Amino acid sequence: MFRLYIFIAIFSICLFSFLVLPYLYPFTDLTGLLEVFGSPAANFIFFLVVSLAVAYLFTKIINAVFGLVHYRKTHEPKIGEILMSLDLVSRDDLVKALRLQKMKLGEILVEFGRISPEQRDFALMLQKTQKNRRIGEILKELGYSTEEDIRWALNRAHRKLGKTLSKLKLVNNYDINCAMSLKDSYFIDGDGRIVEKIPELIIPRPKITKKSS
Repeated sequence: MFRLYIFIAIFSICLFSFLVLPYLYPFTDLTGLLEVFGSPAANFIFFLVVSLAVAYLFTKIINAVFGLVHYRKTHEPKIGEILMSLDLVSRDDLVKALRLQKMKLGEILVEFGRISPEQRDFALMLQKTQKNRRIGEILKELGYSTEEDIRWALNRAHRKLGKTLSKLKLVNNYDINCAMSLKDSYFIDGDGRIVEKIPELIIPRPKITKKSS
């Protein structure tokens, strides 16, 4: 649509010039350029063809320049940015999920009530004196956590963002699949909107209605 507007504008300028130029400069060589054939009708048709070609060429050039500028203002989208751009998650929800992703083993166990902060701190203190041992081993040895607790926490620590959001019931599998399908074909622009990699006109993607899980 953007290219169509540019094309119409350039073509209109050419047509306006054809109609007005002979009256503005009636005794110059410029008017002779418009009289290729002996017939006024033939000259008009010829000028229409030339105007169409000029409009097409300049539209291509302008679109290429616009695309280059637009490309420099965009970046490859991350799954969280796509979900937020489509209003499937809020910024607070995304921050919460990212915080969970960055948590260490002991922090995850505390966050979900598997151990107390004091138990975690005591295990970390022991780990400083036993540098080759992992925190999970120490927690099991102290009887603070079971093998199942450690595996559960490790599984959470290594989750991808989409799975973390899904486990928090902030999105469902349909939302994740929609976001993933857009990842390779769209950019996130400077305003946080998701736009096509082939830039025509920056138009935000329509909001996707959630399906129940």
